[in-house]
Order: sequence, then C-alpha cells, then structure tokens
Amino acid sequence: MGVRDLKNSLSAYLSKVKNGATLMVTEHDVVVAELRPATTSSLGKVQQTENPVLLSWIQDGTITLPVRVRGAMPTSFLSLPNGTAQALLDEDRGE
Repeated sequence: MGVRDLKNSLSAYLSKVKNGATLMVTEHDVVVAELRPATTSSLGKVQQTENPVLLSWIQDGTITLPVRVRGAMPTSFLSLPNGTAQALLDEDRGE
C-alpha cells in the first residue's frame, strides 16, 4: 500500500498485521517499509530484532529490554562514584 493509503486506513491495516499479515509500504512505487507482527516475550516486551546474538542474550537473561509505562517519567537515575567512567575507559584501554 502507498503511504497515503496507509495513513488514511491505518487502523484497518494494523488489524491485518495483528492477524498475522505482513504488509509492504511504498512511496512512489518503491517499497520503503514493511509492517509485520511484533515478536513478544512472555512478559510482553517487544523484541524487534532479528540479530541472533542479541536475541540469545534476551532469551537467556543476559540483557533485558527497557520497560516504560506510558506517561511515566523515570524517578531515579543511575548514580556511580566520580571517576567511574574514566576508570572503565582506562581499564578498557589497558592503561
């Protein structure tokens, strides 16, 4: 479908995607995007990568995807002692 058609009928196309369809979006008769169902884990986190290494890290718990509640702002930030970043850079560089 063309971009204009997608914009005008977005809900209908999203319904098709939810039912398993993969749709190609065109602009001036050139495919510019692909809409397909998202892959989700049991926790409902969207895994939108086909990178096998990244997927394996997600699946074995090495990394977790960020979760953000709609409209919520983070209430805390990571706080590390002064000099931590420099120490890590020095270690990585072998200094």
